[in-house]
Amino acid sequence: MTPDQTPADEYRELAGHFSELVDGVPDQAAWNNPAPPEGWTARDVVRHLVEWFPPFLHQGAGIVLPTGPNVDDDPAAAWHHVLPPEHR
Repeated sequence: MTPDQTPADEYRELAGHFSELVDGVPDQAAWNNPAPPEGWTARDVVRHLVEWFPPFLHQGAGIVLPTGPNVDDDPAAAWHHVLPPEHR
């Protein structure tokens, strides 16, 4: 985070970069590829973020996100569902 960057700005920047990675996954089979956390797949990383972020928003800001697509069915759609509208 830069000195003039708010936490919201930093989130938007990081979410935008992660979205580029998500959108670059070539096919459904690639979601099962290993991820940097040992024992995790690319799908597991998305699942972690998608399952962690809505409760975080609810507890911290009272924002309730509607239930989105299932990570097992469509990891990219599940990720994009938890993003601010400008990143969908």
